[in-house]
Amino acid sequence: DILIRVLKPSPDGNPGRLRFDLMSIAPRFRKLVAETWGDLGTIDLHGHTLDSAYQYLDRGLASAIASHARVVLLITGHPPEELSENGRYDAYFRRLLGEDNFEYASWSVVDGEMPAAATEADGWLITGSRHGAYEPHDWIPPLEDFIRAVHADGRPMIGVCFGHQIIAQALGGKVEKYEGGWSVGRTEYQMNGRRYAINAWHQDQVTEKPEEAEVIAVSDHCAYAGLVYGDHIWTIQPHPEYDSDFIAALMEKRGKGVVPDALMAEATEKLDQPTDRMEVAGIMAEFFKKERA
Repeated sequence: DILIRVLKPSPDGNPGRLRFDLMSIAPRFRKLVAETWGDLGTIDLHGHTLDSAYQYLDRGLASAIASHARVVLLITGHPPEELSENGRYDAYFRRLLGEDNFEYASWSVVDGEMPAAATEADGWLITGSRHGAYEPHDWIPPLEDFIRAVHADGRPMIGVCFGHQIIAQALGGKVEKYEGGWSVGRTEYQMNGRRYAINAWHQDQVTEKPEEAEVIAVSDHCAYAGLVYGDHIWTIQPHPEYDSDFIAALMEKRGKGVVPDALMAEATEKLDQPTDRMEVAGIMAEFFKKERA
């Protein structure tokens, strides 16, 4: 739609070329369009008919715009003060997904900030939190309402750990403290027909999935470790944004006296083993970028 509205005949009269009016494009896309197709330039049709040229160019521009989509991070918790030198949790996800892959913005939902509408972003991501999805915080019901609004709108949304849980709860699932206890450190999950090693840090988990949710990831400890809802919501229980250094620091600052010593000792032994966190990051980025009807 963007391209069809702005294409014009080439000024040299060549029927094999088209010109586009950069000023007819939304301001946030102008620089991108200029870099992709040229500033107020002409475009060769490469043997396409006019109708097929529209489709060809529209697909190319849509792909370029998708790689610079606006992803808004909804912050639902903060790192321990002793670990705050690496920034808030939104910074962890920007680093994970790539600072240059998307245009980012953030709302600190845990501090009472809330976006007005699902249409304010091309994609949404809900972070982890030390809070339980079932706890009576004032910011949780508005967040659940917003999740349902994004779901109805059909824009892509990703949830990680608490984000995974609150999305499930908002859409009819159940979240509880798991009777089997904690999952900490490098954990293997079966997903997409193979095993992924991802760092975990949780005791709460989804114990009843929403009816419409499809299970995409499981572990020995978590039956609903990954869920999808149609083609626009993707959620996961573990933390691909956490590297081994952060897990080690969490065990030191938050784990003692909370997580069983034996479990922390086992997690400590695995700190030097590689994880698949960056492969999962690629899956998340592609989920935001993929074309949808």
